[in-house]
Amino acid sequence: DNTRFEMRKVRVTFNTVTGAKDGVMSADRGRYSLRQQELEGFGNVVIATNDGKQLRSPQLKYMQGLNEVSSDTTFTLVRQGQTVSGVGFRSDPQLTHFNIKRGAKGSGSFLLPGT
Repeated sequence: DNTRFEMRKVRVTFNTVTGAKDGVMSADRGRYSLRQQELEGFGNVVIATNDGKQLRSPQLKYMQGLNEVSSDTTFTLVRQGQTVSGVGFRSDPQLTHFNIKRGAKGSGSFLLPGT
């Protein structure tokens, strides 16, 4: 029914609600489901935001309807002098609201909640 597309050398641009470029995702391979509006990236997946954040993971899923990126595998996030890694996450494409599932590790300066 031609609702799924398999791609190589994927490059996706994320935009704000006004249409301005907000970031880019690249991957070795990708799969887009037109019906579910989901894009999965495989192999050397990188999200780079306009404000300098960078996320790396071997696999990542972008759900367009929820405006959410997620993964159940390892990742590394570099932002503002911090490096955070773990296994599994959920976030918005701008990597602003970031939820780590397990195995969180980090280096750099961090502000703890409630301090």
